[in-house]
Amino acid sequence: MMGIYEICNLHDGKATAYVGSSNDIEARWSYHKSALRHGTHHNRHLQRAWDKYGEDAFEWGIIEEVVSEDVLLEREQCWLARYLENPATCYNIAAVAEKPPSWTGKHHAEEAKEKIGRAHRGELHPMWGRTHTTETKRKMSKARKGKPKSEAHKEEIGAANAGAYSAFVHRETGEMISAGTNLSQLCRGRGLNHGHMWAIVYGKRKSHKGWVLLDD
Repeated sequence: MMGIYEICNLHDGKATAYVGSSNDIEARWSYHKSALRHGTHHNRHLQRAWDKYGEDAFEWGIIEEVVSEDVLLEREQCWLARYLENPATCYNIAAVAEKPPSWTGKHHAEEAKEKIGRAHRGELHPMWGRTHTTETKRKMSKARKGKPKSEAHKEEIGAANAGAYSAFVHRETGEMISAGTNLSQLCRGRGLNHGHMWAIVYGKRKSHKGWVLLDD
């Protein structure tokens, strides 16, 4: 799918998000995830948040589907400007949208393929070409095995993902949704995008499938 997407942090209390565009969103997301997991993402703010809150804290959503690549950059710029109205809740650094690399099918641009290859090989990592001590290797090995989340941590993540919400009203039908305490459950029951509904709550978008905040 071609269009504008967001990577939204549901765990920081502000729904801070990164916005981007691609002519193949799923392929672009794969690139983002690979870079973030390797600690080599080009956006240092997003990388730091990923390292702090963990992968489970982020939701990946499509903001707008675009049918023509000719207007892709223009639409990204519109959304980027809207998100940057509140810089404290936007990970993007540049205020001007740049043309994304080609993500059509499996035939990436040569430059993009080289960057992806270097990231997978670890060449973009600050430790590339350097040798860890035996003790450091032991600690890294132990860290890679990971530790199961404590029950308190699980409850904390669950509470953040649930989230209290204000009342919504549907613009076309007039149907109302009363304020509640579990936005995640609401979205699952009505087939709504969790990230998009959070974006409405935090003022980053006006509506989703006709739903707006009742105060609007």
